[in-house]
Amino acid sequence: MIQKYYCYVDETGQDTQGRFFLVGIVLINARARECIGNRLSELESKSGKGFLKWNGSNFKVRTNYLKGLLQIKELHGCLRFSYFKNSLDYSYLKSCAIERALQDITGEYKVTILIDGLLKKKEQQLIPQALRRSKIRFHKIRGLRRMDRFIRLADSLAGFLRDYMEEQSYTETIYRSLVEKGLIIE
Repeated sequence: MIQKYYCYVDETGQDTQGRFFLVGIVLINARARECIGNRLSELESKSGKGFLKWNGSNFKVRTNYLKGLLQIKELHGCLRFSYFKNSLDYSYLKSCAIERALQDITGEYKVTILIDGLLKKKEQQLIPQALRRSKIRFHKIRGLRRMDRFIRLADSLAGFLRDYMEEQSYTETIYRSLVEKGLIIE
């Protein structure tokens, strides 16, 4: 039986002129998608985050949202990221991050890859080519607007991890908890 997955992708770091680039990925099995989606919607409402982008929310909201993620057991192993330094080849790095996120899937699978925003023509060609060379079996790749709760989660993951890499004080304890509980994987 073919397993179906959804891979939601967002990134941060383009403003650093290649100093660093971080890709946050949410990899969800299709069977768990509705359950997790409902829990995320409740958490966005309860934490006060709503539809805000990560950098548009205050630290109290961010902390409440992250602590709420720790309570969603179905997210175990679903939050992944890749961190890169000294490169401006963002499309290629994004495809590398997707490949890394999918490498642990075994057996027959098909994945739909949804990337934040509208894909540039270059990305529409480069990312599928790179994934085909890596033998990644995907159903389709397309851009997706922030109205999707899983894209907002990928945005929050990337934003939080950037805050962590930049050593913002609120991040250390929460990062350690997310790793210990197995929610995030590099």
